[in-house]
Amino acid sequence: MQPSGFIVGTVGSAFLGTKIVLTTSNGVPYLIPELALLFKSRNLRAKDTMDATETIPTIDPFRLERLKLLLKTDHPWQALLDEAQHRTDRNRKGPT
Repeated sequence: MQPSGFIVGTVGSAFLGTKIVLTTSNGVPYLIPELALLFKSRNLRAKDTMDATETIPTIDPFRLERLKLLLKTDHPWQALLDEAQHRTDRNRKGPT
């Protein structure tokens, strides 16, 4: 059975060669944000959507794109990803 939030076949290959655990300046290990959100996307809970709402705007464009490609196209967080990508694009262009 395929999980409801993401596309199973693409997950493994999307992270090949990627360091998935990073470390804070204090030495505390943490999972890369797009992978943490990907796991949370399967069974949507209010606290996971709150995490996505707070985290997605802080993710760099490469990680945003990777998460966008891994989530199903009808996943509710796609709108958050689109908004964050548009904000990033506007910031790159500068003031109009």
